Amino acid sequence: MGNHRIRVVFHLDSLALGGLEKKVAQLALGLNRERFQPVVTYSWQWGPFGDELRRQGVAVELIVPAAPGTDGATAAVQKIRDLSPYIFHSFSCRHDAFDVWAARQAQTPFVITARGNMRYWAPDDPARNWEFDRNRMTDVVTACSDAVAELASRVEGIHPEKLTIIHNGVEMPQTSEGPTVRDELKIPVGTFLAGYAARYREVKAHESLLQAWKDVADAFPDAVLVCCGDDENGRKQKLEELVRELGLTSNVMLLDARRDMDSFYRGLDLYVHPSRSEGLSNAILEAMSHELPVVATPAGGNGELIEDGVSGILTAPQSTGLAEAVLRLAGEPQVRSAMGQGARVRVSECFST
Repeated sequence: MGNHRIRVVFHLDSLALGGLEKKVAQLALGLNRERFQPVVTYSWQWGPFGDELRRQGVAVELIVPAAPGTDGATAAVQKIRDLSPYIFHSFSCRHDAFDVWAARQAQTPFVITARGNMRYWAPDDPARNWEFDRNRMTDVVTACSDAVAELASRVEGIHPEKLTIIHNGVEMPQTSEGPTVRDELKIPVGTFLAGYAARYREVKAHESLLQAWKDVADAFPDAVLVCCGDDENGRKQKLEELVRELGLTSNVMLLDARRDMDSFYRGLDLYVHPSRSEGLSNAILEAMSHELPVVATPAGGNGELIEDGVSGILTAPQSTGLAEAVLRLAGEPQVRSAMGQGARVRVSECFST
């Protein structure tokens, strides 16, 4: 390769607001530009991270992988061949191997696939043929947590020499000023405020959290829960209907996705994350880095982040468990403060970039 920079293509599905998209953008922007030339490709949805990448001089291209033998597959191969990457690093969550196949057909020297979830589509079922195909055409599979690596090895039979664990990480936020989500929503100081940042999708279990919040509001009538995230298949509207059915219209706010997450976390007393499946949650990491105690399910790698009783509480995903954990911390501000300090130390020592 001589003195030429190493070209790396990071491929993902979407550039919308989300933890995975933010992670890929940070990877591309964090590469040493004297040694590497990052390119980000996406397959279907433009979003704010595309704008940010281009503003900072990273090329962003549309590549839509398709089944071999189709015009779309030929076009994807040609696009990758034109980009001529030395490394093709896929973060796609599509349930196929088309992007990896296209990279191989384009004669890319080195192919990496990232594994960032616990096979939420079928965690306990045998691996699909497309998963075996994807792994076979991959040089290295990266897993974002020990739990993800163990599942991939056990269910898909990935050889340990092909599998490496790279935990997600965050930059530690510095002290910042300015309005917070509490100020934006005009929630009085002293009112207990919890938050959840996740796409409105079934696996994120917003319904369980809303059911739990009914018990919280019964004990603390002024307590507020604020959620934010992208909508998926009209799910946000269904959740809004559930809020009304539960009589929580003055206690719950469902916001759209937002770029300024710093102001979101800074306004909270507690972060909650009831998801039924996680690889290693970027949102939990961000909340902990902002010195917030966390109530979360032990799904996937959550237990690798949260020391139960030290930096937060791990609880079963049922609404009763969530309610009990939230109620405990809502009534004990000193415990919240101690756990928040423990959370920041944990992230700083083990998961900071």
